[in-house]
Amino acid sequence: MVGVAAFLLYLPALGGAYVLDDGRAILGHPAVNGAAPWWEVFTREFWGADLSSIDWSSSYRPLTSLTFALEHRLTPEPWLHHLSNALFYGILCAQVTWLARRCARPAVALAVGLVFAVLPIHVENVASIVGRADVLASIAGLAAFAVAVRADGAPAGVARAALAAVLYAAALLCKETVALLPAVVGWFALLSLRRDGRWSHLVPALTLAAVGALYLALRHQVLSVALPPDFVPADNQLVERDGFLRLWGDLAVLGHYAELTLVPIRLCADHTYGDVFAPTSLAGAGALWAWIGLPLLVAMVVDGARALRGRSGGLWFAALIAYLLVGHWVIPLSVIVAERLAVWPGVWLALALAACCEGWTDRLRGRRAVLLVGLLVGVSAARSVHRSLDWSDALSLERSSAESCPAALHGRVLLAAEESRAGWHEEALWDYAVALAGRAAYPAPFESLLLDAEQDTPLAERLRTLPELMGARDRGRGWAALRGALLRLGARDEAALAEKLASGPP
Repeated sequence: MVGVAAFLLYLPALGGAYVLDDGRAILGHPAVNGAAPWWEVFTREFWGADLSSIDWSSSYRPLTSLTFALEHRLTPEPWLHHLSNALFYGILCAQVTWLARRCARPAVALAVGLVFAVLPIHVENVASIVGRADVLASIAGLAAFAVAVRADGAPAGVARAALAAVLYAAALLCKETVALLPAVVGWFALLSLRRDGRWSHLVPALTLAAVGALYLALRHQVLSVALPPDFVPADNQLVERDGFLRLWGDLAVLGHYAELTLVPIRLCADHTYGDVFAPTSLAGAGALWAWIGLPLLVAMVVDGARALRGRSGGLWFAALIAYLLVGHWVIPLSVIVAERLAVWPGVWLALALAACCEGWTDRLRGRRAVLLVGLLVGVSAARSVHRSLDWSDALSLERSSAESCPAALHGRVLLAAEESRAGWHEEALWDYAVALAGRAAYPAPFESLLLDAEQDTPLAERLRTLPELMGARDRGRGWAALRGALLRLGARDEAALAEKLASGPP
């Protein structure tokens, strides 16, 4: 039932086009678009380059690319990719519901499964075609966990450990966000070991750890992992920080993910500098999110301590383990907050929530519980449908992202480029100016008159006063600097418009 509901929820996304990274991973990938044999998905990185021609890549996801290739040979139209995304997401939601029944009664598992299915933070995983990678990895990862950790608490045995290892390897070949699965399995093995003293509980965890270590060694040997050559530090300020500031910034990231999950108003393709600011002090800009993240971290660690004493199932602590890679605690990622990465730790949060709600069912009975769940599911589903429609084309996506996260510089540049391609050069000039002002302010918090003017001033009036809004003391030099910056970005039409405006009346 939950899987079908999740599938139906995303049927409106079938009309979506190829947007953002879809072009590189599908249309530009020779083994996917048919220019090369399909089996070359295993000899090429996710964006299509031959492994022998490059020294590194941020992404190697051959099984995900294989699904794209098989679908693309049936039709080059994007609707089939979107249909498959909805189907895969439905499977994942059904898995979550099924696993929730291990720790909660069927009604609770059903409610938690529905809530997970409609969470708006997961829209990018379905409405964006390449977002499938996280879903496929989660499906295989959850299957590996279900095989490795038995519902009855008995040791899994060698045969089940071997099957779990195969599923884990498949998950890694979809996307490496599930890399810490051996630690999750090891955590539950440790709890079982403390309960009955049987060391055989550790067999699946050690087997998965061996597979993970072997995969990472081969991956590094064949294709090293590094940040992209065009990486902009503003997209992830944590890269430039260490010590306490790095830890404090990690807590702020946790706070932002909590916000996007619980209050999904500010949804955009990527959350970068301007929209998310890694705090540099205990009370300065961005510190609020770290203070939100701190009690969340403490609560999950406390859950782990309680689980070791037999007072908890340890699911909240398992969610923390699954989150560590996504939250920059292990390695820095190219973007500080990305909604598509939340689906894997979200699985464990859903299971932990099911365990918690099992203890509340005696207090919330009958109509009150049904109304509460119905209200939550209804509101979240409406937001998810609305957000999925934003992904119908690149311009709609970037416009909605700018409305939700007006200060996010990465999104502004993408929006301006799309507006320029559509011939809307005045709008593009404005959005390029916002992005350039933000880049000039980095690494300080981005606060500008541009953002205030955008709320209540007509576009034509804003454009005439661009130099003043950008903080230029001399109007002529301000226009000249803006034109030069636009030319460096390749925005020639917007540079010509800026020159025209500069020669007009102030």
